Amino acid sequence: MSRKRPKRILLADSDRKIHQCIKQARETEQYHFEFAATGTEALEKMQYFQFDLVIVELFLPHVHAIEILKRIRIDSFIQKIGVILLSNHVMMLLIKKL
Repeated sequence: MSRKRPKRILLADSDRKIHQCIKQARETEQYHFEFAATGTEALEKMQYFQFDLVIVELFLPHVHAIEILKRIRIDSFIQKIGVILLSNHVMMLLIKKL
């Protein structure tokens, strides 16, 4: 029986504490998280990994989340990736629920 590849999720947020909270709470055999602290780093990771979902802080340093979204939508290879845009305020509410 073949094992399914874990869903790969990119979390692009400038707060590394959020990275740690999410990683500790949610990394399982079903989900694998990659983390980026800047918009530039997020775009680089999207060139090397195939993601099932991208969660992006709205006001990410270096490259704004809206620019990341635009780049995803014009790239035929990744344009169907699900994208969630969040502000740090919303992110903190989600972490409290974990």
